[in-house]
Amino acid sequence: MSRCRWVYDNDVPGGKFLVPGCWNRTIYGDDAECQCREGPETIGDQLAALRKDVADLQRAIREGRNG
Repeated sequence: MSRCRWVYDNDVPGGKFLVPGCWNRTIYGDDAECQCREGPETIGDQLAALRKDVADLQRAIREGRNG
């Protein structure tokens, strides 16, 4: 699954924009390989990363209260 995807919005020129916007797909179209390097690849990966971040923040808060 590609990290970048088209978002359709009538308020932008051309009616769509690429998120996060790798140049390979912008220039060569949807058949080109996504070259986005950073960030989780799927929604599930993003959710897992966010859950880890929340757990880390909760742990830091608890340690701050106990320390």
